[in-house]
Amino acid sequence: MRILIGALALVIGASSSAAPLKGAGQAWIKAHLSQSYFQLRQDPRLCVAPLCGGFWVSAVNKRLTRCADGSLSLECYVAEVDWRHIGLSAPQGVNLVLASLSLKSYPGFPDQGVLVAEGAWRSATDKVPEGTWYRLGDTGLQCVTAPCYSLKEKRLNRPGKQRISGVDLSGAEAGDEDLYAAQSALSERQLIAVGANRLVPNEGPGGDGLRLAASQFYLPVPAGVEQGTYCEVDSDCTSSPYDSYVVSREQCYCPLCPVPMNDQAAQRNEESWRRHCAGFGYASVNAPPLMACPRPLCILPNPVGCVSNQCTELGPVPLELH
Repeated sequence: MRILIGALALVIGASSSAAPLKGAGQAWIKAHLSQSYFQLRQDPRLCVAPLCGGFWVSAVNKRLTRCADGSLSLECYVAEVDWRHIGLSAPQGVNLVLASLSLKSYPGFPDQGVLVAEGAWRSATDKVPEGTWYRLGDTGLQCVTAPCYSLKEKRLNRPGKQRISGVDLSGAEAGDEDLYAAQSALSERQLIAVGANRLVPNEGPGGDGLRLAASQFYLPVPAGVEQGTYCEVDSDCTSSPYDSYVVSREQCYCPLCPVPMNDQAAQRNEESWRRHCAGFGYASVNAPPLMACPRPLCILPNPVGCVSNQCTELGPVPLELH
């Protein structure tokens, strides 16, 4: 079945939450490189960990990958992947990550590279991806005639973005369930596809179209939302208006009324928002804001505490009668 995805996509809301590195986990970071998209494959070698049994990673759209120690290689070995930033633990099927490489000290062994994941995707099928890697999103543009250049296409790990009129996912030979999931990912600007752009002469009354013919596509793996509200005692919990973790400016949002979460998630979410969303939604001297953030009229929040290992509102404090 030949499936073409164009301007229309099913909109499904998404949320993410996770636990950050803390305490001793911060001490081992000796080198930190910028975030990149990496292909990920299990290391099949059998020897003493951490020297074997980890993962091999390679930056997509690049001939060589800069490893955690600064060297360049076709692939880099990492002893482990840290999934805690996205609330996952050893997820199955993930073979593409948005991550940074760092060095970690292992007692009795040389320092080893580790991958700190910020986002995770899985391939739709086992087909080998061929072509250029792109992140795709539906801009919401509605046209009165075809072709409609309503999709935004951005190269991974490389500069370059443009509008296209559609994406053909039939080359991946995926099932209907994953094709429908691709529509949702497209509406959330989370779909990643590998392929080549093809000119479509006279696609419609508006002239020629431009479609991405994909050999493979990748679907986002949902973050572990439970990590953001997990607690053991009341003191683990707080309230914060930063309710989501942000990995790109496209995910920026307006912080509104505080919601219950644990201290780690609150700190992690706010740090990610300030890193990616500086000036978002507020007046700027040089440029207009992306959107107008309202000033929320929030009622005084109820106390929060830990109930069944989940941070939650405890309800209003009763008035003392004298």
